[in-house]
Amino acid sequence: FNKDYMNYTVEQGYSEAFPFGTVHTQSGLVANARYAPFAGLSLRAAAGYWFTNSRLKHNAAVSFSAQYRLELYTR
Repeated sequence: FNKDYMNYTVEQGYSEAFPFGTVHTQSGLVANARYAPFAGLSLRAAAGYWFTNSRLKHNAAVSFSAQYRLELYTR
């Protein structure tokens, strides 16, 4: 990080561009689905397509996940 802001005040004319650094833009659509066949288990799926994408290698992405909640102690 630079510390140029410590040399001058705003009254003395200090300003800097915001946001600073390289700005990346990403816009697209994402669809998510969740299914819980019974208590404690949930399945998730997501699919996305990016119209504007300056950082990712591909414009489309898909993901799947499963989650199980194990309760060892309940009152």
